[in-house]
Amino acid sequence: MTSVPEAPPPTVLRVLHVPADHDYSRRLLGPGVVPVDPGPGPDPWTSPALDARWVRAHGGGFDVLHVHFGFENRTPAELRELVGAVREVGATLVVTVHDLVLPHLPSDAQQPYRERLAVLLEHADAVLTLTPGAAAELATDFGVAAGVVAHPPVVPDAELDADRPPRGGGLGLHLKSLRANLAPWPLLDAALRAGLDRGVPVEVLVHAEALRPGFVRADPGLAERVAGWRRAGVRVRELDERLDDAGLRNWLRGLDVSLVPSAHGTHSGWLELCADLGTTVLALPYGHLRDQQPFVPLDPADVAGSVALALTRPGHRVDPGRRRRQAAEVARRHGELYRALRAGVGAQAVRS
Repeated sequence: MTSVPEAPPPTVLRVLHVPADHDYSRRLLGPGVVPVDPGPGPDPWTSPALDARWVRAHGGGFDVLHVHFGFENRTPAELRELVGAVREVGATLVVTVHDLVLPHLPSDAQQPYRERLAVLLEHADAVLTLTPGAAAELATDFGVAAGVVAHPPVVPDAELDADRPPRGGGLGLHLKSLRANLAPWPLLDAALRAGLDRGVPVEVLVHAEALRPGFVRADPGLAERVAGWRRAGVRVRELDERLDDAGLRNWLRGLDVSLVPSAHGTHSGWLELCADLGTTVLALPYGHLRDQQPFVPLDPADVAGSVALALTRPGHRVDPGRRRRQAAEVARRHGELYRALRAGVGAQAVRS
């Protein structure tokens, strides 16, 4: 059932995030900023707040529509109607660009996503992104001046001080359900083999659906590859259900190195999560990861050397106190931006 709060006092701002139920969105809530729950959408991945009809019907229930991701299932025409409806109801549109390259699409099939992003950027009252590199790319490709606000912590505050287990957890790879941005199999094979050659535990997690015939991204050679990994000594866990957030954090915390299986993208919440936990990340240096947190670049020309470096380098763990201060700063800057936009001051407030 849709839950839209009644009109609050003017000092309180009602912000509708897309998506609303996400760790990132929750970190942006500071004093005087309350979230709006738009209720369930037409599918688990698309917010109802991306529908112009919904906006017109509920326009009195929010002050700011802040879009992060999840709009790729809307057509450019639907998004143009959406931004028009936002204007009609007197709300403010803020867009944070997490993805300039969508990891759910192949690298050569990004144009439809970019067209959708362009609609939102053209009509946004303010545009934000997570890194200076992404801001420079937005200026070059879309002519947009974006404010930069770093990614807040991912781990709950209560866990930021949690002790890590002793080193010895080895190398882990989570394939999930074989995203479209999966790195080449020979590269992943070589990294797993390099871990085994160094005598450390090597574990692979994969959603069981990825091994079922008829799965949308099924790889006909995956079952044979998994069998080969097992014969070589890799522990492979086929997950019938996805790990919940706590289970994922526990798994990552127990690793020395998390091998990221992505070949393209822009930013990485996974990298931020590992920085909170103190787990070393080994990843191809795609997008703007270098602007986020330290990690070990995976060199395709020297996979064994990259794995050796990652396994011998202590995990980079952001100081918990610094992370808490950063979280407070991120929330403060968002609150100030929302208030400045509602007061007609403009988007430059985010750069202060």
